Amino acid sequence: MKSLLLGLGMLLLLVPSIQGTTGPDKKYDKAKLKVDEAMSAGEYDKLWKAANSAIEEYRKDPYFNYAAAYALFHGRDMKVFQEKYSKQNLFWKGIFRYLAKTKNKTRVAKPDIDALNVDETFYNAMQDELFEITDSLMNLDSFSDAKVYYRQWFGYFDNKGGDKYNNIHAEKVQDNLFKYANDNYIGGSKKRAFPVYDFIFKTFHGTEFEYKCNVFDEFPDEDWNYKSFRHPKYTQANTAKDVPFLSEEEKKMVFLMNLARMNPTLFLETFVKSHAEKHTDMSDSALLDLLSSRLKEGEGNAQMLPNELLTQAADVHCEDMAKNDFVGHDGSNEKTMYDRLDDVGYTDNNTCAEVIAMNAKSAKAIDLLLSALASTPQTDMTLHKENKTCGVSIVEKEGANYVTIVFSYLD
Repeated sequence: MKSLLLGLGMLLLLVPSIQGTTGPDKKYDKAKLKVDEAMSAGEYDKLWKAANSAIEEYRKDPYFNYAAAYALFHGRDMKVFQEKYSKQNLFWKGIFRYLAKTKNKTRVAKPDIDALNVDETFYNAMQDELFEITDSLMNLDSFSDAKVYYRQWFGYFDNKGGDKYNNIHAEKVQDNLFKYANDNYIGGSKKRAFPVYDFIFKTFHGTEFEYKCNVFDEFPDEDWNYKSFRHPKYTQANTAKDVPFLSEEEKKMVFLMNLARMNPTLFLETFVKSHAEKHTDMSDSALLDLLSSRLKEGEGNAQMLPNELLTQAADVHCEDMAKNDFVGHDGSNEKTMYDRLDDVGYTDNNTCAEVIAMNAKSAKAIDLLLSALASTPQTDMTLHKENKTCGVSIVEKEGANYVTIVFSYLD
């Protein structure tokens, strides 16, 4: 009996405790109601006060922090906010300080929007305004100022969680950054260009928005200037990457020709001027000047696709030149390019052209290509806007390395 009474007493002691748990819930609900009402009414001063009052009690609650950021953004023209955040930079720091508390448990830098059931247009509007600010600053040639906003932007809207509300302007922002960096690099201001490249790669590393072009992967030992080709559109230049009938250097040859076709000026400022002077036999300034003038006049053209029959014809001639130690368009058996194309079954040979070269020091694609481009007619053939397909053959031989490239206007 004594134990039974003791048990009942313990149960009675627990009842107030159980009922008492509803107290904080009611308090939270009351705070949330004030926030909801102010938000629905668009009374941003009241919303700001209600949200911050709730944050004092529920400091890490994502909804109240979201509400404070919402009030700050939408009420930014009101005196109460202008006094607190007199500078634009402080205003954005304030917003992102609140938004940092809305991140979900996976530590992904995005709000847990589904759980909060918040207003999508709020995030869209913030990105619109940030984009306008950063775009204006870049147009004013002020990357150091724009970087402040880029950091705030990508520190939050980094899309690692794949959230549909994030990164509305990510493509455009990165285009602006790359254009600014590339223009400065080509204009001779590496000091301005390199910090922007560095910022881009550090910011986007590890995200699906990382601008990663195969140029840098294919040429890992090269220096900073190759990173100016790391815009995603240049990945389209690597059309031979997976073809089975080309060697690795032959694939690189197609890749390099396509880069030269897509952006002749950038190719000149990077591969030609930097690489050629250090690694190829182009010490003759007249040759370099000639090539420079042709590339400067070049227009951006579409990339070429590798063709197996064209490659077979190129193989026949390149092996013939290597075996018989000569450089010329007619073979040792006096067959022409048209004959060789007929032999491999490429009957539409009136659409074709051929480029040949020999490099005594190197069988690398870049060296052989620059040797070929030292001839103005061959540069014009390589850059010709009508070229759609090509075949490449490289034959390595001690003391002499050969390349034959056959172009066609046909798909």
